[in-house]
Order: sequence, then structure tokens, then C-alpha cells
Amino acid sequence: MKYLLFFLTFFSPFIFACGDIDKIERGVPFAEKVDFQNENSQVLYEITVPEKKGQFYLTSLTFELPNIIGGGLKFDGAYGYKGYYSAHLFLNPSTVNDVLVHLSYSTTEDRKGLVLCGAAKTYTLSNLIGSKRPKKVIPPPPKPAGE
Repeated sequence: MKYLLFFLTFFSPFIFACGDIDKIERGVPFAEKVDFQNENSQVLYEITVPEKKGQFYLTSLTFELPNIIGGGLKFDGAYGYKGYYSAHLFLNPSTVNDVLVHLSYSTTEDRKGLVLCGAAKTYTLSNLIGSKRPKKVIPPPPKPAGE
């Protein structure tokens, strides 16, 4: 029993660190300001992130305005960017440099099971706005019913 305790005590950091998301080049997150403003002069921002990085699947997308507010964002398939998810956030434009975006990836594809291994990355929204984005590919319209 004490050998097991010794093993778990000294080797547990290596068990949970199962990948380095920074070494995966494919799929870069980005953000853009959408041409829409609400009645409180807040601007809509769209955050677009890869649904998969290497062997990891996007598990959660959260934002944080340090010491003020934070929360999870609902994400769906990004229109025109196959293999990406997007989320939307209304913000006062003066806070863009302070907003943090946290991406969590795991080996759980369906985002429902127990997460035993994963990777996380934090970006500032202003850095995501300046990121290079892939070419947008508009899908063809669906065929009319009855054809």
C-alpha cells in the first residue's frame, strides 16, 4: 500500500499532463467584431475556435473579465468554417483588451463523459481579434424539399 501511495504522490503530475496544446499548429482560434450593437452601446464579438486540436476535443469555452465577471459560453458549429465552433459575446469595446478567453480541450469527444486528460489555453480577446483566420467557405444552399 505504501508503494502505491509513493507512486501516486510523485508521479501523479505526469499522469494528468497528457499533452501540450501549444505544440499543435493546426487550427488557430480567432475573433471578430460583428457589425451589430445593442441598446447599451455594447458590441457583439464572435469567437471562433477549432473543434479539435490534435487528439483533443473542445470541451468548454469560457470568458473572464478579471475581478468583475466570468462565465461559460455556448458554442455551435461556425458558419463558413468547417471544423470550428463559434460563440458570441456582447461587450463594451473599452474592455476588449482585458477580457480573457479560456479554451479547454479533452480526449472526450462527446463532452459528456468524465474528463481524465486534457489541455487548456487562455487568450486575450484583443489577441484573438488580431489572429489570422482561415478562408471562409460559404456552403451551398440546401436543396428545396421535393427535389
